[in-house]
Amino acid sequence: MTILKNNCKVIFENDDFMVVDKAYGVLSQSNRSFDLDLVSMVRSATKKKDVTPINRLDRNVAGLIVLALNKNAAARLNKDMIDHGWDKTYVLACQSEDADKLDIKGHMQDQMDFDKKNNLSFVCKNKTKTSKNAELDYEKLYSDKDVTFFRVHLKTGRHHQIRLQFASRSCPLIGDGKYGSKIKASNIALYSTALTVLGQEFEVNPKFQVLEFKL
Repeated sequence: MTILKNNCKVIFENDDFMVVDKAYGVLSQSNRSFDLDLVSMVRSATKKKDVTPINRLDRNVAGLIVLALNKNAAARLNKDMIDHGWDKTYVLACQSEDADKLDIKGHMQDQMDFDKKNNLSFVCKNKTKTSKNAELDYEKLYSDKDVTFFRVHLKTGRHHQIRLQFASRSCPLIGDGKYGSKIKASNIALYSTALTVLGQEFEVNPKFQVLEFKL
């Protein structure tokens, strides 16, 4: 199994693709800065040039990312994701005083749009020409007086979807200052914990850096 730097761990690998548990603070791919990114790490470790991320996570979010290791695999994986959809599961944490407003289980559906200038998504009251439907299912996993953990099954994949949909219900994710969290942190309590790719399911436990928790 390929060994990566910066606490990123390969959990599956074959000749066509790998699944990586990306650590907090690591870019999914280069943003023209000198900061280390996952694609560059994989290229260096495997000596393969055609490394393509099929899904992406923000720098301050951690969890599973799929990377194609050749052009044919990239085309196949992208087609599979579009044609069949990938089951995507996340675990997140909110302050309990906010999470108490939500049911134990629920469904969220909104019309979302994106402010490119400010890199910010927002909920639209009504459908517009540029808005997109956003849906997810959630369930509470554990709660104490301070923190509540949720498991989220993503139905659609919109920009900052989970962060926005919880925040728009007055339940921002811990550490997510952009969407209203009062807790300052360099990372967000959001972790991509499970993916189903080409019929294979991959799963990891969340390793939050803003708090300690393990399923």
